[in-house]
Amino acid sequence: MFGFFKPKTRKAVEKWEHDHEKIVELATNIIASWNKNEIKKTKHHLKELNKYAIDHLMDEDLELFHFKRGDYKVHLDEDTKQKIEEFLTSFKSTKMALMEFLRKYNKEDAELDDEFMKQFMELVEVLKKRIEFEESTLYKALRATK
Repeated sequence: MFGFFKPKTRKAVEKWEHDHEKIVELATNIIASWNKNEIKKTKHHLKELNKYAIDHLMDEDLELFHFKRGDYKVHLDEDTKQKIEEFLTSFKSTKMALMEFLRKYNKEDAELDDEFMKQFMELVEVLKKRIEFEESTLYKALRATK
């Protein structure tokens, strides 16, 4: 079916799922290049992750705000609105940790040492669980809207 016939919620979810795939790919590249001691490559992937993650978070927050507020011609049931609210409030601390990590390690003089990788792996694990939650609950509900 043509993409312009899809509900706005479904288009957003498809974009966000694609973003998740790209974020996972970049995280995998960061781990692989760091393990090979290719620090220049690791920094490059980290910069890409920074851009991609920030764009994704801003887009997701903005669209969810508009969906919740009813700015689009999309009917959301109360359960879906509640899922959006839970998502927006429960993800704040993880989002802040991610942003702080990316800010710290995207500096030119940042040392990508063992502590960097330890923190990165912890963050990856939290984000993995978060993505699974998003896609299985919130995105599933949004995909079902008309």
